[in-house]
Amino acid sequence: MATMALVATTCSGGPGTGEGRPGSEPARGKAGARGPGWGFTHTQYSADQGTERGRKAASALLSGHPMPQNQHIMGWGAGNPEPSPGRYDFADLDRRIALMRKTGTAPVLTLCCAPDWMKGGEPGRADWSQESLETAPTPEHYEDFAALAGKIARRYPQVRHFIVWNEFKGFYDDGKKRWNYEG
Repeated sequence: MATMALVATTCSGGPGTGEGRPGSEPARGKAGARGPGWGFTHTQYSADQGTERGRKAASALLSGHPMPQNQHIMGWGAGNPEPSPGRYDFADLDRRIALMRKTGTAPVLTLCCAPDWMKGGEPGRADWSQESLETAPTPEHYEDFAALAGKIARRYPQVRHFIVWNEFKGFYDDGKKRWNYEG
């Protein structure tokens, strides 16, 4: 069976249900329910991989209880979407978005993490260590990251909910002893 991390989200309870509102009744997992509800983030191993029997069982369970599903654009089961400047690989994101569509969920994409070349690494290579994965792009590559995020948003028009760089990964400013929220 697939491994998925459960997270609380503030998205709607299902497709086409609108925005969640603070203080509204919790979503019940049915289309038409409104308000904050439960969802989950796909991880390295998820319902789009494994045996055919396992994928079908997971898909049936997810379809029976629609809830927001989140996927990071890089890492946590998705490869590097732009291994070198202008060269794209959306195979993993395509597969995860297809699963989300198939199971009738409200898809969410987390616009995190950055290809290595955006943070001083060599184009075409990826360091998958947690430290490297959670390193923010350098300021001279903020526009490159924004362009990648825009390309991804245009590629998946059915995604209406985006989380921008969750948890401030890599954005702590040691000199100022605080989070670099400006970056």
